[in-house]
Amino acid sequence: MRETSDNFTIDFWVRFDALGDYSLYHQRVDSSNYISIYYLSNSIYFGVFTAGAWDFLCYTPTFGVVDTWYHVEITRYGVTENDVYIFIDGISQALTWPTYISANYTMPNLAASLLIGQRNSDLYLNGRIDEFRISNGIARHIADFAVPTSEYQNADNLKIQRFEVNKEGETHQIKFSGNAPFEVKGYEIYVDPTDRI
Repeated sequence: MRETSDNFTIDFWVRFDALGDYSLYHQRVDSSNYISIYYLSNSIYFGVFTAGAWDFLCYTPTFGVVDTWYHVEITRYGVTENDVYIFIDGISQALTWPTYISANYTMPNLAASLLIGQRNSDLYLNGRIDEFRISNGIARHIADFAVPTSEYQNADNLKIQRFEVNKEGETHQIKFSGNAPFEVKGYEIYVDPTDRI
């Protein structure tokens, strides 16, 4: 994700083969600087951690059963305090805020790879992620909506900057780079503790 105080949306489909604690999205410079979306204790957590402290952190009520696809959307809309929405299957969730997002907050531009389905070398997802998309400058939804019923279509404001799978021993990483909005279209990511892509 690029440095921005503008609207943005992160959305994807996820299916759990087993419930557990997983990293869904992680961009990490080091243990003191990262952006994360986790599934922890059956809730979606979204936050930014810089200089060893949370800039903001929020999470949803609990949800989730195995072998069920869920559409997750995280939207930043506006410039006032706590202008973040998390939708599960198109339904806006009542968020808990351990650390509030400040008015006019600027998302950091971290010089680090974006990892899908893991955090650094742990919290590997046991499940699947599909149709992962980041949209800068767009708040796709700020109220409940009908989830997509088909794969994303190309749009002028979406661009794949770079997509690669690197094998590093037993760890495989999916890396994204570039500052323009992008999406991964028609590619399913499957990860489990014994057979990672």
